[in-house]
Amino acid sequence: MFKVLYSSIIMLMAVAVLASCTKTEYDHQKQPYNDIKVFTIAGSYGAPVKGLVKDDTITVYWNPDVAMPATITPEIIISDKAVISPASGTAVSFKDTTTYTVTAEDGSVRKYRLQIALNVPTPVLKSTNNPVPWLNTTQLTIAGEYFLANTDTSQISVYMQRMSDGIEIPLTLIKNRISNYTIVANLPTFSAEQDTGIHRLFVKAGYRIAQSIDVRFVIPAITNATYTSSFVQDGQALRTGDSLQINYALTDNLGGAVSRYYTRNTKEILLYTNAYDIITVSAANIRFVEGAVRFKLPDAGLHKGKDLFQYRMTFNSVLPGGEESSSYSLRGFFVNPTKLAL
Repeated sequence: MFKVLYSSIIMLMAVAVLASCTKTEYDHQKQPYNDIKVFTIAGSYGAPVKGLVKDDTITVYWNPDVAMPATITPEIIISDKAVISPASGTAVSFKDTTTYTVTAEDGSVRKYRLQIALNVPTPVLKSTNNPVPWLNTTQLTIAGEYFLANTDTSQISVYMQRMSDGIEIPLTLIKNRISNYTIVANLPTFSAEQDTGIHRLFVKAGYRIAQSIDVRFVIPAITNATYTSSFVQDGQALRTGDSLQINYALTDNLGGAVSRYYTRNTKEILLYTNAYDIITVSAANIRFVEGAVRFKLPDAGLHKGKDLFQYRMTFNSVLPGGEESSSYSLRGFFVNPTKLAL
């Protein structure tokens, strides 16, 4: 009898110890999780809209074509054993000021803020006039979509970024020529501060920026500059191998913004006889000095005794419409008889 009573006492003590250990262990394993896992509201036409939960923000994208409700009643799923306030299924204001507090089982707290984002399409750039010659083009016509999606012309801006140095150039918009599909913008007045080459074009509608497109600006046509020249050996008898010189100047009324592209850019020099025979001096045989080019008269034995009446300096240029042109010649005339004596 004593042995049975002793065994019973031992068993009761063991159970008490186990119970005590289990309770202590449970106290140390309270759950620390306070996450919002799913946040769903009724959207347009009753269709469910899920919020995007990231960090401490719940972003709800709302269709701007649907009237925004004053309140919403979200269905919310949170971490196991956590509690949320306001509770799931409670009506709350549909505003950015609405907040939720999630308390984990261990008492740790996390706050979430509601954020409403209008689900507006980002503007799309499709095309513009390209390539663009400065001076001969004053506007860009930009084609695309969604330029006025949930915004108005006051929130539209267009700018370019010059790829050679990263400089940003704002464009002036013609407000009455902006639609959801087209924007017409004035280019800035061409000056020495502007340059050619690739420019990246951006359209910003509200806070959304369209994916850019590249526009190539070509150099202004040489016809936008004024050319003057004189042939130093005008009126002399010329022989093969003689050193010759043409003094010339390219000027413009834009502070040299045009002529800078053509100075020291002579492709070749052409000498015309009175019989319209042509003597060619290639670029490799032309030497540039300040305000002049120097070269030697090539072998022109076949033209002995003929007079030169015209010379042409040929430059790499573009046509007024921006199309590539291999050359453009500026002419000068001999004032006095200049014979090929050879």
